[in-house]
Formats: sequence, structure tokens, C-alpha cells
Amino acid sequence: MNEATDRCCPPVWQAWHIPVRDMAEESVPQQISRLPDQETQMRLPINANISFRLPALILFMVMLSVGIASVIAYVQQRNTSRVAAENLLQALVAERGNEIENMMQNTVRNLSIMAARKSTISALDNFIWSWGDLGEKQAEILQNLYSDDNPNPEGAKDLLNSAGDNSAWTSVHENVHPEFRAVQRFFGYYDLFLIDPRGNVVYSVFKGRDFATNLVSGSGKTTGLANVFRAALDLPEGAYAFETYRPYEPDNNRRAAFVAQPVFNAAGTRLGVLAYELNPDHITSITNNPAGLGETGQVYVVSADLQPVSTPRFEHSGVGADGQAPNQAVALALQGQTGVADYAETGNGEQLAAFRPLDVFGQRWAMVFEKGKSEVFATLTSLKMWLLGGAVLLILVFSALGIVFAHSLTRPLNRAAGSMSKIAEGAYDDEIADQDRADEIGLISRTLEKIRLRLVRGAKEEFENKFNSVAFAQSDASIMMADKDMNITSLNPSLQRILTDKQDSFEQMYPGFSPQSVVGTSMDFFHPPAAREKIRDLIRDPENLPYKANISIGDSRFTLIISMVQDDDGTPMGYVIEWDDVTAEFLNNAVLAAIDANQVKAEFTMDGAFISSNEKFTSMMGKTQDDLTGLRGTDVFRFDEKLAEDRGAVFDRLKRGESVFGRFELPRADGSIAIVDGGFSPVIDAQGKALRILMLGNDVTDAKLAIDAADARRREMEIAQNLVVDQLRQGLGRLSDGDLTVQIDTEFSAEYEQLRQDFNTASNRLAQAMHGVVENADHIRGEASEIASAAEDLSSRTERQAATLEETASALDELTSSVSSAADGAAHANRIVQQARENAESSGGVVREAVEAMSEIEESSKQISKITGVIDDIAFQTNLLALNAGVEAARAGEAGRGFAVVASEVRALAQRSSDAAREINELISASGGQVKRGVDLVDQAGVALVDIVETVSEINAKVSEIAISAREQSSGLAEINEAVNQLDQVTQQNAAMFEQTTAASHALTREAEALTQTMGQFDIGQSAGEANQAEIIDLPDSGQAKTSSSMPQNTAIAPQKSSAVPKQDEDIEDGWDDF
Repeated sequence: MNEATDRCCPPVWQAWHIPVRDMAEESVPQQISRLPDQETQMRLPINANISFRLPALILFMVMLSVGIASVIAYVQQRNTSRVAAENLLQALVAERGNEIENMMQNTVRNLSIMAARKSTISALDNFIWSWGDLGEKQAEILQNLYSDDNPNPEGAKDLLNSAGDNSAWTSVHENVHPEFRAVQRFFGYYDLFLIDPRGNVVYSVFKGRDFATNLVSGSGKTTGLANVFRAALDLPEGAYAFETYRPYEPDNNRRAAFVAQPVFNAAGTRLGVLAYELNPDHITSITNNPAGLGETGQVYVVSADLQPVSTPRFEHSGVGADGQAPNQAVALALQGQTGVADYAETGNGEQLAAFRPLDVFGQRWAMVFEKGKSEVFATLTSLKMWLLGGAVLLILVFSALGIVFAHSLTRPLNRAAGSMSKIAEGAYDDEIADQDRADEIGLISRTLEKIRLRLVRGAKEEFENKFNSVAFAQSDASIMMADKDMNITSLNPSLQRILTDKQDSFEQMYPGFSPQSVVGTSMDFFHPPAAREKIRDLIRDPENLPYKANISIGDSRFTLIISMVQDDDGTPMGYVIEWDDVTAEFLNNAVLAAIDANQVKAEFTMDGAFISSNEKFTSMMGKTQDDLTGLRGTDVFRFDEKLAEDRGAVFDRLKRGESVFGRFELPRADGSIAIVDGGFSPVIDAQGKALRILMLGNDVTDAKLAIDAADARRREMEIAQNLVVDQLRQGLGRLSDGDLTVQIDTEFSAEYEQLRQDFNTASNRLAQAMHGVVENADHIRGEASEIASAAEDLSSRTERQAATLEETASALDELTSSVSSAADGAAHANRIVQQARENAESSGGVVREAVEAMSEIEESSKQISKITGVIDDIAFQTNLLALNAGVEAARAGEAGRGFAVVASEVRALAQRSSDAAREINELISASGGQVKRGVDLVDQAGVALVDIVETVSEINAKVSEIAISAREQSSGLAEINEAVNQLDQVTQQNAAMFEQTTAASHALTREAEALTQTMGQFDIGQSAGEANQAEIIDLPDSGQAKTSSSMPQNTAIAPQKSSAVPKQDEDIEDGWDDF
């Protein structure tokens, strides 16, 4: 009978369990309508006296009437207030929305007017050609002139009309900038841009970080300005493009929108794009106008992509989490709807909001005006207080009337209550009083008498019922009993506990369910309305009973067994329903199914023989169950032999009750290896005996292969990087030792080959520069040596001539001593004065020669300073190369970290070279200052000597007058003697002068040799002899240095930088500019 029942009844039970919502909507009102008496008894105190309940009932009716009237009045007033508030909100949001739309339309009209103006067309055309006239570094030049070197503070850089660089671009800027700045300030835009067709921002009012950048290939190619440029570039004349408000990174992530229009000249040629950067504060000034907002009202605008357009009045962004609309008003407005909504906001409470869509440049925005309900319905407070006062007064009056009426009924009822108390205590002998009354109390008394008589008869049956009741209550099975009409009559405690524990689940499926009110309800309460009659027909037929069904209540599962109770004649008396909670069994089956579907599983005997596996295991192995049957665990798995020696064999440990976890290898049918991450565990029964071995795990084969492939790629990259780092370390080490011939011949991988070529090029050019310095030093040393040799030879001959003249003068003195004895005093004085004058004159000549020698030393110092300037410029270029390499290494991320370290070391080496050159230059500059000071002092000495010569001449005139007579006497010999003495003096002066010249020549030679020795520290690939034979670099006074035109021209490998080195011919100048 059970099998036949199970086959025919599943559709009926399926209809019973699935449509839960139908049952909740249709059956619950019917069930509740059947139990009014029971529910009333639960709500009213059963033990209260009529003297209390009757006034309470009257009071309840009064309170109910007064409450309904008050609620109706309050609701009507609230509806009136709401309608007025909605009209106000909608009017304000419509007005301000129209104002915003008009403002944005005016912006487009202004953009169209500006794009069509001749001044704008001319300005864009002139900016484009003057941009090209600046050369390849126009962006760097303009940013330096108008942004970095702009004397005005940040935010005021638009005040600079001209940078004074005399360029064509500056000339155009000086003419048009005041007009564009006036337009920007008048309309309150953030900025105004002119952009050429290639994406170059050739003009900006504010000269921010986006000025002079490229919107196609530069860092700002993903910004809002770049997006609106690309959209506007291909538009026809008069059309425009718009980019909504978003954070703009070049402007410190300040929110901004962009509108742009193409610019055409009179011939219809597309010149570029005119763009405005729009300020959201204009929209905020409209939305946050306090008129009509009250204390809690705020208006805000949200774009189609949920970006805030205006700044709300309070802390509110108008943007929800995860890009969702923050509230219902924004969502409906973005759908194109207009209306009013109310909702709750975190921190702001209940809100009443009017919303409408805005049409802005073809985009749909949402505009919302929300206001706190507490402010909207503030006028209802006084109405509530008035209604409350009137209700209290009516309640007090009717309470007094109820008490008087209740006392007229309670006395006879008290007598009836006394009789009922005796009956309740088991005293059935006393007859009930007041049976002769004609009112309801008499009816109650007569009814109580009938009850008393029946209780006498029922006392005999009480013992039998009590016995059955105790057996039913103490049963462990969960049992429900129902009469033949399927009305539930009782529940035993076991079932009562289940219904109480699962009350929440029952309430979700059967609204209005209560464990205490189940008794007395129909079994139909648990049945879907559409299946009730079918279920009744099923249960009424004894052939279908007992009936077994499975039902779901929330997360719980129950099995119901329904049986019929019959009397001795077989007449149905009722039903017994047994409830069995099978939730745990159901969950266990679900867990096992999930494991079987998502993990690999295999079972083995305690001896390690394969028993079975799931489909994921056989699929991973590439084998069938039949292929695995008969194999042992050691045939299926490949265990680590070393671990087996240290800890024991896996299956031996499992026999001891241990669990083994780890990563295991399994040979597949195709010869490959599968990898499982899991464990083996013995399955223990209730007595602690191991029944079998269970293996559970995850197939991690693909993940392991991916990790191995990534490791192989990483190792290849490390080898290539190590080669690059080692070759650069060796090359830079040789450079630091002065070997400028170093070259890296080993080819690098493709991503580092350019680095090797750049290093070799830099080394070649540095060697060429040093070669020129060495040639100039050798030239100076050779010329200085020749001068020193000639000066020494002339000084020697002059000294010999002076000695001969000195001997002649001595002989003449002895010859004339006897003749001129009378005029010795005067002649002697005359000679002393004459010698003083001549010495002074010769000293002036010496001073002039010293000044010329010092000037030559100063000129040599300047030449050396120029050479150190070349070295400093080379160090600067090397530093710049290293900086570029460091930037590229930073872009490469982790792969370029090693090269970044090498680049930093190269920068440090270049910095030290620059510092050394600067120190040499400072010393030479200090030496030049001292030389200049010496020249000034010698000039002063020369002036003093001129004064002395003049004074001595005057004295000589006086002495000559005295010695006239003496000279006339010894004129012959005196004249000869004087001539010889003068010749001797001149010769001595010449000897002194050539000694000074020789000393200066030797000093210059030593300086040239020191420079040659310094340059000798650098290996430039030539021996000393080869260096001396190299073509000499001429250093003329004009400051231009010429070299052989055969020096190779180098390709550009770093940005150009001006320096103070001497000008060179076209070949050398091109090479240094590239470098």
C-alpha cells in the first residue's frame, strides 16, 4: 500500500509544498477568521471581573472612536501639507533646472561666437606656426618661460603677458593673451585652450601642467581635455563636444568639465580646436541659493555617469556606492522622469525629494531637491497636541459612565461565579441559583446547571482519559492529533518543542503562525489553497493511509506520517500525524554531494588496495574505474621516498590511525604527472576501528605548471639582467679609472641592446673631447718651451754684454779720475741723480712688461677655465643620460631595478666629475683675481715711478747747472764715460727684463705640463707621440676653437643643453648639440 501511495501522490504533495506565497496570501485570512474567540481570549485578561471588563470595553470603544477620528483628521492635514510641500519642491527644482540649462546653452553660444571670431582664428593660426618655429623642444621652452620661471605665484601665472624672449610665439601671446584672459575672467571659466590638430596645447590662459603638452601621445592623453579634443576634432563647423565633470589630474584633481568646438579659417580649413574648462561653482551657486531651501533643504546635480556636478549644501555627494544611484530620486531622474519621492538617508533621516532630468549638451543629468520630513511636516505638531487633549477628555467622561453601568450587572454575576468555582473544585452537589431569571444571567445559570449534570457523568470517564493523556504527553515521538474534520485537537510536548524551536521558519512560510494557536486550527492551514481539496480526498481514503511525505520549513526538513484512528466499528474518529526532523541527514547528504562534485576523491582498503573514486579523480588520471581496479595506492600515487624514510610509509602511518596531508604526484595514462593537494585519512567507526582509507584533495596540476613556467621566464630575465649589470659595472669601472677607450662588445638582449649602444656612443664622444683637450695642452706646452728657450739664450748674451761694458766703464773711470778730480763732487752727484732717473724710467718699463706677462697668464687661466667648462658640460650630459636611464628603469618596474642602481652610480660619478671641474674652475678664477689685483698694483707702482722720474729730472736740472763748469773741463772723457755708463745701465735693465720673461715662460710651461699630466690620467686610445702628432686646435682671441673637420658627427642621445664652451665649427657644434 505504501508503494502505491508513493507512486500516485508526489504531484499532490508537490502542489502542497511549492506555492508558499499562494498559501500565505489566501489561506491565512480564512484561518484567522475561524479563530476569533481564541484570539480574543488571548488578548483580553481572562481572570478580570466584569466590573472591570465592561468599563474597559466602553473605554476601548471610546478610545477607538476618538482615535479613528483623530487619525483621519491628522492624515487629511498631513496629505494637505504634503501636497503643498511637493508643489513647492517641484516649482523650485524646475526653476533652478531651467536656469542651469540656460547657463550651459549660453556657454555653447559663447563658444561658437569665439570660435568664429577673426581674432580667435588668427590667434590659433599664429600660435601654430610660431609653435613650430620654436624647434623640437617647444614644450620645454614654453613651460620654462611661462610656468616654471613665471615670477607670478601659483594661480596667478596668467598675469604674465610676455616672457621677453623675443620669440614669435611670445609676440603672438603678448597681443592676444589680454583678450582671452578677459573672456575667461568675465565668464568665470577655469581655463581657455587653443589646440592644434596634432593635439599640442599651443595656448592656455592659466599655463597649468596641461599647457604645452600633447593630448595624443603625452601623459594627459586620457584626461577629460584629451577626450573632448578627440571628439571635437572631426566635428563639422558649428558643432561642439562635451566632457562631463570629473576629477582633472593636471589641475590637482579638481572637478571640471570641458566643452570644445573646431575652428575653421575663411577658406574652410580646419585649424584646430577651441576648448573651455568649465567651473562647477557656477552650477553650485544656483543649486545652493538659500531662497526656498529652509534649514534642511539642499539641491544637487548628478551627471549621467553618477559623477557629482554641484557641491551639495550639506555632507552629501550625490553618488552611491559601486557606481549605483544613491537614492530613488536620482535613479528616476536619470531615467527621464519628473516627480516626487521620499526615502531615508543615513545620517539625514527621512527625506522628501523633488527630481527632474536636465538636458545638458545632449547628456541627461539628474537634479534633486530634497528636504527633511521633520521640517516639511513641522505644522502638524500643534494639531497632534489638540487632538490628544480632546481624546483624553472624552476618555475620562465615558470611563465614569462605564463604572456605574458595570455595578448593575456584577452582583448576580458574582453569584454565578461562586457556583462555577464550586463546580471547578469538584463540588457538584449544590444547585445553581438564579435559574428563574428571564435575562441573560438566568440563561447562564440554567446552562451552568446542565454543565454540572454533565460533569457528574463525565467524572467517571475522567480516569480513562487521564491515562491516555499521560501516555500521549510522555511519548518521545512528535505527534499531532486531529478530529475527523481535520481540525487539530492536540500536540504532545515533543512536537510543541519542535514548533517552538522552528517558530521563525514556520512564520516565514505561514504568516500568522503561533505554536500556541495551532490547536483548534484546521490542517488546511498548512496546505496551499489550490491543493486543499485534493489533499483532503487523499487522506479520507483509508486505502492511501498511512501516508508519508517530506516537507521543507525554512532550513529544516521534516518527514510526516499520517495515520487514521478508527473505532471498533471502523468508523473514522480522527487522524494521528507523526513529525520526524530529518534536517541533519539532509545536510550530510548535501555536504557529501558538494565534496564529490568539487574535489578528487578515492577510497582504499586498509591494506592500500584501490576500492573506488569519483569522476573528477578518474578524469584527472585519464583512466576508468576498471583501469584502477586491482591497483594499490603505491601504484596510483608517487610518494616522497625521503619523507617515507624519515616518518614511515604513508599507508603504514594510516594503519596507525594517523592522517597524512601534503602534495602528491600521480602518473597519468599519457605519461604526464598530475598533482593533488590534499590528504589521506582513515575512516573510523563508532568502536574506533579503521574501516577504510579516504583520500580527498584538489587538482593543482595546472597551477603548478603555470608557476614553473613563470619561474623559468624569471630565471631567463635574471640572466639577461645580470649580464647587463656586469658589463656596465666593468665599463663604468674602467671609465672611473680614466680609460675612455672602453667599449662593450658583448651584445645584450633586445630590451637592453639600446643601452649598450648608448654607453659605447657616450664613451666615444667623451674620448674625442679629451683628445681635443690634450692636443691644446701639448700645443701650449710646445710654444711655451720655445719662448723659454729663446728668453734664456737672450738673457745669457745680455749678461755677457753687461759684463764687458762694466769692465770698459771701470777702465774709463780710472783714466778720468786724475782729470776730473776737481769736479768729482758735482759729477758724482750728477751721476747719482741721472742714475736714479734712468732707474725709475727702466722700472716703469719693467712694470709694463710685468703687466703684459700677467695679462698673458690671465688669458691662459681663461683658456683653462673654458676647458674645465667643457669637462663640466660632459659631466652634466652624462648625469642627464643617467637620469633618463633611471626614468626608463622606473617605468620598467621590477625588471629595471638593477639598471636603476647602475644609473644612479653613473649619475654619482658624473656628479663627482662635475664637482672636481667646478673646484678647478673656482681655483683658477681665484688665481685670475689675484693676477688682476697684481696688475692693478703694478699700474699704481708705474704711476708712482712716473712721479719720481719727474722729481728726479727737476733735481738733475739743478745739479747740472752746478756741474756745468766741471763738465766743460772734463767734457771729453766725461762724455765717453757717461755714454759707457748709460749703455751699461740699459744692458743691466735688459738682462733683468729677460730674466723675468724667462721666469714667466717657465711658469707657463709648468702649467701646460700640469694640464697634460692631468689629461694623461685618461686613456683616449693614443700614445704620447701620437697625441703630439695630432692636428693642433687653434685658440684665437675671438674665442672660437677650430678642429679638424674630419671629426665624426654623433647622433642625438640626450636632450640639448647650452653651455659656456667655446664656439666650434659646424661639424663639432652639431656633435656637441646632439650630445
